[in-house]
Amino acid sequence: MSTPSLLRLFEPPEDYEGLFGWACGFSADAGFLDAAAERFTRKPASVRARQGQLVLGLMLDPFHEHISVLDVPGVADLPLRTPLDKAFRLMHAKVALLGFRGQSTGWRLRVIVSTGNWTKQTLEDSLDLAWCFDVDESELGLGEETLALRCADVAKVSDILAWLGEHYDRSLVELAGRNSDTSLAVRQLAAWAVLCARQAGTAKPRIFDNRHQSLLKGLVGYLRKHAGSTRRNLLALGSGFFEGGAGGGVPPVLQGIVRKVTDLGLLTRSASVDIYVNEQACQSVATSMVAIEEAGWCVRTPARHQMFGAGSPRSLHAKFIFSANSRTEACTSAWLYLGSGNLTEAGFLNSAGRNGNFEVGVFLEFPRLPWSALPGMLAVESLVPLQRNGEGQLYSEAPPATGEPMPPRPPAFVAGPLAFLQWCPCADGTGMLVPPNGSAPTPTDTIVLDAGGEPCVREGEGWLWRGTMPRQAALRWDGGHRRASVPVVDELGRVAAGEAPPLDLADMAAHLMAFPARVDDEGDGDEGEPFQGAADTGAPPPRQPDAQRQAASSPVRTMMRQLEEIAQRQTMVSESDWPFWCVRLEEVLFRAAGSKGLTEFLRLGLDPLEVLRIDASRPDYACGQGGLESAELYEAALARVAAAWGLGGLESFRGMS
Repeated sequence: MSTPSLLRLFEPPEDYEGLFGWACGFSADAGFLDAAAERFTRKPASVRARQGQLVLGLMLDPFHEHISVLDVPGVADLPLRTPLDKAFRLMHAKVALLGFRGQSTGWRLRVIVSTGNWTKQTLEDSLDLAWCFDVDESELGLGEETLALRCADVAKVSDILAWLGEHYDRSLVELAGRNSDTSLAVRQLAAWAVLCARQAGTAKPRIFDNRHQSLLKGLVGYLRKHAGSTRRNLLALGSGFFEGGAGGGVPPVLQGIVRKVTDLGLLTRSASVDIYVNEQACQSVATSMVAIEEAGWCVRTPARHQMFGAGSPRSLHAKFIFSANSRTEACTSAWLYLGSGNLTEAGFLNSAGRNGNFEVGVFLEFPRLPWSALPGMLAVESLVPLQRNGEGQLYSEAPPATGEPMPPRPPAFVAGPLAFLQWCPCADGTGMLVPPNGSAPTPTDTIVLDAGGEPCVREGEGWLWRGTMPRQAALRWDGGHRRASVPVVDELGRVAAGEAPPLDLADMAAHLMAFPARVDDEGDGDEGEPFQGAADTGAPPPRQPDAQRQAASSPVRTMMRQLEEIAQRQTMVSESDWPFWCVRLEEVLFRAAGSKGLTEFLRLGLDPLEVLRIDASRPDYACGQGGLESAELYEAALARVAAAWGLGGLESFRGMS
């Protein structure tokens, strides 16, 4: 059995690529996120940096070290809107909603509920649990037995992330007022989630949170509805953290959980109550061992050998409650809670707010679970880290360790006056850094610092930047007391993008033939290969053979060939992909601005884009009659390309041969 990894849950199914995903968590680090983004997109950091598309939006507890998009290209670590927000004591929930787009099929959504954070420590040192599932577009309307439940869970997670998004500054990923690969992907993911919500009907999600009531009250509600009247002989409670303090009596949270389950008539009189702990740091459990033993409960270490090998030093970080009728070979009438909420007052007894963390969990049922894993079958030992036959028990004579207190927290990562700066190039090679479209007026004491740390000259609402576009710029505000670096978004909507190599006129079409996949630029070895599966589309290779290129060396012939290939390809683009096509077309044509081939062609005084403007060069849904949105998107993109190419006042190229 291979060692499971939270990273694997970010990998797209075969013939899919990651489009965009939302995730929330208590903490994250650059090492994990870079690996997750690479698996999600199948693109290394160098390619993601050059393309400038955000693929993951992250909402973490504000008291963490900010993760820069320069350090992890494609990942946006979003700041809390204000440090005074009292929606939660800690942002502790750990869920993700990932959207995948098929190469030749539709879309797929994936939900992840994790007990672990998005960190290398989770991968390498912790014992954590995660639950996930997919919903495929092809399933909608088929009436598969679990589809309504899965769709209800998608809708619930979408609602959770949307609520969180109200407390974080999402403007970097939404890029209001400008279509880009990023903003289109964010809207596409939301649209897919809406389709799932419609499919869910009246089904109740298995995922729940503590915005309106504690996780314990939420769990009791599920037990009343789903647990029936069967009494179980096992209750196992595990947590990565318990209450601090001197202890002495049974920890109140554990006592409260056991009492609730008992009062519901779901435990036998002689039921085993097992508390699973990280024996190196279990807070008040360590100082309450005598009281726990007097209550007839056991404290145990988690089983580690099934997944990680005997003697594994992994520390328990998972949070779970498991109950069943335990038999020799199997458990029956089993139910399981797993989630972010530790078995503490702030994590499990309180609703989110000044005294409660924001937490998310899931309730699952299993009629029968074998103890030992069989091929293709879920088992207790692969579901939760329980010990059997009295193994792993700890005693008051040699109690576990209380552990160290939580380390000091860094300053809160909260939103400044600007989430990013927009780049507006000037003719002399300099540019202006301006606030995002639709943003509130920037405070007058806001300063943009140049590469040498000196204030840039402010002109109106922007700042003059001398030199080529930076990927990020430093801001200073609040009388100079606060400072942060923010990404710079270029005129194509690319975030902190590396400079894309210019394209020769003869290479334009080749960079569009594999759409929606990208053909990366040459010179990066394996990184320059098209996305897996692109060869099956019938697209030509990225570059023409030398003989063909020489035969088409006339600028007129070259331009005609390129525009004909582009027109032919775009007539086959689906309506749902059309906004993405318009963004990609604009990007590719922008990169040909100033190329030798285009310069030679423009000496003829002709406007080549007229060929792409005619209805025969576009799909029916994007033709000009009726002011259709698809047509408007396309024409606006061509207008921006015309400006970049300097086509104003030129004669039509249409009809030349």
